[in-house]
Amino acid sequence: MSVTEHAWFIAKIAIGLYLAKVVSRKFLDFVFSFIIYMPNTPTKELKYPDANPEGYRSPADYGYDYDNISVVTKDGLILRGWLIMQPNPKKCATMIFFHGNAGNIGNRLPNLKYLFERNRVNIVIVGYRGYGYSEGSPSESGL
Repeated sequence: MSVTEHAWFIAKIAIGLYLAKVVSRKFLDFVFSFIIYMPNTPTKELKYPDANPEGYRSPADYGYDYDNISVVTKDGLILRGWLIMQPNPKKCATMIFFHGNAGNIGNRLPNLKYLFERNRVNIVIVGYRGYGYSEGSPSESGL
């Protein structure tokens, strides 16, 4: 094999490996977006907290004082959530709760109840883009 043939052989392998890397990365990004960002599970009927079973609809299910809050993102979308307040809110720390993927903020109410009662903190929880009543679609860049 001449030097030129050898160089072309190496170049073809390098191009093949590069293309395999690009294609596999795109494929994995596509697959993982479904694993990480699942806003409509378990069903579309349960996308919004108001449609959840009792105990998972709002902090009012537990008799808590709370406010509906809105956060405007840099790109102008509105994310909605709750501020759950202790009886003397100014005397308590405030915790920001970042919920996991899938579902809506109402699905996290048992966790919030535990933290609220056990740690005596005010709690802020906001739905991610596309979750519950928050606008937009879930994505890595939106996160």
